[in-house]
Amino acid sequence: MPMKAAVYRANASTPRSKAQRIRSSSRWQKVRLIQLREHPLCHDCQQAGRTKQAEQVRHIQQVESRPDLAFDGSNLMSLCEACHGKRTARERGW
Repeated sequence: MPMKAAVYRANASTPRSKAQRIRSSSRWQKVRLIQLREHPLCHDCQQAGRTKQAEQVRHIQQVESRPDLAFDGSNLMSLCEACHGKRTARERGW
């Protein structure tokens, strides 16, 4: 068992694990709700001349690379499910 504990500690300190902890925090949930209240429409749809309700909040500079901006409103963007999926797919090269 001690080896598993060591592996867990090593994985817990990776940037992805830190990002996961941020995204599951109650602080993030509050910031996310504030963002959606203040910016209820999808950013990308508005840019394309459409009006669609936003359901997702995306970090402009991702948490993995900039955890210091995780809760900064200027680093957030409200998106609908479809636009969020498109951005994620492009980002991951799909």
